[in-house]
Amino acid sequence: VVIEGRDFITVICQTTEGKIILVEAYPYPWQMKTITAVGGMIEDDEKSKEAAIRETEEETGYKVENITYLGKTKISFLNTVNNYLYFAIVKRINSKPLDPNEIISVNEFSIEEIHKLIKNGDILHSSTMNAFLLAKFYNLIK
Repeated sequence: VVIEGRDFITVICQTTEGKIILVEAYPYPWQMKTITAVGGMIEDDEKSKEAAIRETEEETGYKVENITYLGKTKISFLNTVNNYLYFAIVKRINSKPLDPNEIISVNEFSIEEIHKLIKNGDILHSSTMNAFLLAKFYNLIK
């Protein structure tokens, strides 16, 4: 069995004040609320970096000031999908996300709070954990 799908991006966003931005969402297939990094599909006419910038602004209301490519991962042996991971320094431009149908809330967390969320199983999204760990590995998270 091979499941085909669109490539997608995951972005770990950090404010200029050092907080990590995560969103609370309700992915329909999971049938539950979850906390994740910014993420979304890459459109046909987009590069992964363009999708990362677009999705960040749509989902969070924050503007990307600087973005760094972290790498590409595969999420399963069963599919052909690539996940492009990014780290972005962001600044708030809107008080609410531009796509309120997709996101329940946008929240700022300290690094210590992120560690607790992962340890406690509150962050289940593997792409979020991959991007966070790579950003830490490359010493991008301050």
